[in-house]
Amino acid sequence: MPPHHGLATRIPPVKDAKTARGFSIYKGIIVYHESKLEQRVSTVLQARNDVEQLHSQYPVLRWRGKHGKYHKHICDYCVFHADGSRTAVVVKNERKRAVMEEVIRRMKDEDFSSHADDIALLTNVDATHDRAANAEAILWSRTVEAEAEVEVVHRMVDGMAGQIRFGELLRGAPKIGYRRAAIWKLIDRGILIPEDGVRVNELTWLVSSSSPLLQLAA
Repeated sequence: MPPHHGLATRIPPVKDAKTARGFSIYKGIIVYHESKLEQRVSTVLQARNDVEQLHSQYPVLRWRGKHGKYHKHICDYCVFHADGSRTAVVVKNERKRAVMEEVIRRMKDEDFSSHADDIALLTNVDATHDRAANAEAILWSRTVEAEAEVEVVHRMVDGMAGQIRFGELLRGAPKIGYRRAAIWKLIDRGILIPEDGVRVNELTWLVSSSSPLLQLAA
């Protein structure tokens, strides 16, 4: 099936000299972004494992201002989760958090249950450049057929007591690209866990989810 616009209530122009407008395609749905921050948020959301559908420019929620006048806000994204719940996502820069949290509070005062189950604010703190880069690597790995290498790496790290560098897992690989994809697939599946909040590269420490270190920490 060709990609479609999903539930988008508007279709932004693809090109604009003053913005970073564009789109990506996620599970057959065209997902629009109108800024680099929105693009990073979209990428981070697409890399999550609990996202069944991702719609942009949806839903349109209303909120009442201080003087009783109603306003409308087009949410940037709406996430349809694997458990059936829906989260409307507002994307703004962190410096606008206080203002947007107040708008979201007012939107929650209205009945929005036909459109979403919750409303969330995501900022540049949630979608850093490092997190977006890691998300891009996860999305890339999903396009690579490397299950044989996944099994090899899984055997290498299963029950591993300590940490290991990402680059160490590349040693001896017959095809580096497939091995790299396999490592990212295991990160995607939660079997390998990198340091939190860093851009993963060959020097990044990884720990196996079956490691006794994690059991002790729990």
